[in-house]
Amino acid sequence: MCGIAGIVGSGQHENIAVVKQMTRAMALRGPDGEGIWHEGPVFLGHRRLSIIDLEGGHQPMIVRRDGKNHVIVFNGEIYNHAAIRQRLLRGGVQCESRSDTEALLRLLMEREIPDALNETTGMFAFARWDPDHQRLVLARDRIGIKPLYYHHASDGILSFSSSLDSLTCNQNIERVMDMEALEYFLTLGYPPAPLTLYKGIYELPPGYYLVWENGKIEIQCYWKVDWNRKFKGTEDEAAEQLNGLLNEVVRDHLVSDVPVGAFLSGGIDSSSVVARASRQAGKDFETFTISFPDQQYDESSSARLVADHLKVRHSVIPMANLPVDESACRFTLQQIGQPFADSSCLPTYLVSQSASKKVKVVLSGDGGDELFAGYEDFDWGARICRAQSIPVWTRRLMVTLFTGMTPPPFLRHRSRQAKKGLSYSLLSREEMLIRLKSIIDPEELSNLTWLFEAGGPELSRLRSYLNEERSLEFTAALSRFLTEICLPGDMLRKVDSMSMAASIEVRVPLLDHRLVEFAQSLPVSMKVKGKVRKTLLCRAVKPDLPAEIFRNRKWGFSIPLHKTFDPSFLSFCRKTLTDPNSCVLRLFGKANIDRILSWNEADTNPVEHIWSTYTISHVLWMLIQLEMWCQEKRIALPVESFCRG
Repeated sequence: MCGIAGIVGSGQHENIAVVKQMTRAMALRGPDGEGIWHEGPVFLGHRRLSIIDLEGGHQPMIVRRDGKNHVIVFNGEIYNHAAIRQRLLRGGVQCESRSDTEALLRLLMEREIPDALNETTGMFAFARWDPDHQRLVLARDRIGIKPLYYHHASDGILSFSSSLDSLTCNQNIERVMDMEALEYFLTLGYPPAPLTLYKGIYELPPGYYLVWENGKIEIQCYWKVDWNRKFKGTEDEAAEQLNGLLNEVVRDHLVSDVPVGAFLSGGIDSSSVVARASRQAGKDFETFTISFPDQQYDESSSARLVADHLKVRHSVIPMANLPVDESACRFTLQQIGQPFADSSCLPTYLVSQSASKKVKVVLSGDGGDELFAGYEDFDWGARICRAQSIPVWTRRLMVTLFTGMTPPPFLRHRSRQAKKGLSYSLLSREEMLIRLKSIIDPEELSNLTWLFEAGGPELSRLRSYLNEERSLEFTAALSRFLTEICLPGDMLRKVDSMSMAASIEVRVPLLDHRLVEFAQSLPVSMKVKGKVRKTLLCRAVKPDLPAEIFRNRKWGFSIPLHKTFDPSFLSFCRKTLTDPNSCVLRLFGKANIDRILSWNEADTNPVEHIWSTYTISHVLWMLIQLEMWCQEKRIALPVESFCRG
């Protein structure tokens, strides 16, 4: 696990200093070593967190062939590097170290790019200089576990990095807000790849590689899930195959020359991973969980139950005094590199920081809910689909009635949910999917800012994506959306950034591409039975875990922002957002900013609005991050925004 950076296309000597600055901006990603290499038009930088071949894996890694330097900077892990090395050896290619980086580089030297990438099992982002063709190749793993950002200038110069803050150390890159990315941030809480909030800076999508040659770039897909592939066997056969796959991928993810532990929430996914990892790793396997004072958000008792059952060494990190304040907001911005709505960044960092004192690698259960239909979104979506059997005119009338009524406080939540569900049932499927994952409904955004027409933001890329697989039934379509868009855009981005801030590597066995391909092929009937979700996964892991955890409700890993904002932070938000020079003030207008602030300052949820207190607090969290990012990075709004404003 490391950080990579570089520039190609200009042989100017000052690029050495720029790449050094970019590399040192990622010191937390790789505290164990730093390396810089340059030759002709290419400058590569690397920060190292030593995991495999502690003595022989230094980077940039160079292999000389026919008098030329083949070079790679690599971030991640190739779990099948030993098997790759054996195949290379049988072909007459000898590796000089046990490093997965060298195995990957020599594989790339022997195979065409897509073939080489599809031969790997792992998580990665890398840049490889090919002197034979004078080209640079960037590539990202299939699921998007490791980040990779790039900027391609009009003069052909390509800059890239694992980190947005690192990439923007290059002063030749303008800092202008991307207004299309802003649409997604305000709707979903993040801009999905390839967009970032920096105009002209892009994120290489998962499963893609980029080739720079003679100043031009070409981007190609090398792996994509076939969502129409169907499992042919019985449910018994599926359970047996899933059990074997879980054992295999967890075994592979335990490959390391340093201690490995795991995050344990007490849910099915992380417990499944820990059950197999502790059995394979042996005694003294370390697990870590967060405890919250609010029982609605706390899973520590379930985690303790699993830990005691599996006889692992378990650590509980209390989060009684979570500092959700200006410094927490600034810290989140620094690690993510752009505004980001997911407030669980903070507990993710806290548990990573605690784990880093005992281990250097942790396994996580991320991905199980997306692949096996575990989220409440699947239930919520199914109920909405069932509501579509009610005549349209009846649903419209009910929405009107709910809109005109003022329910008592104890019915306010149910009333809001009923109105929302009925409203969603009147939408197209792709629109319903967007609403299910929106922090702010698109049409509500048009009431908050002049940026959008009455229907809300266009989100044209996302709508086009959601229309690609019209034959999928709703649960499969939602799983695809969550796996391909939401996971890399939100969950994986958060986990990578916050774990790297603690200089620890997080691995996600449930997102191994072998398991992803298997899970997506399963019929919905093997994942959901009535109101019971993740049925096949539960069946496969039931013998390993205490019966009680299968009866627990699904918990989300989030924090109650509305219960943690103190008056001093709200005062800071009001002062910052209403400053006459505020970009957010220009985009939203003082009346809307005052409304959002007053809703957060109020003791109770405003009856006049559809939002919950949870949503209201996250909207403020998003806007204060957006403004602080604009100020600290000196972000300019594009000219057209001034014309419209």
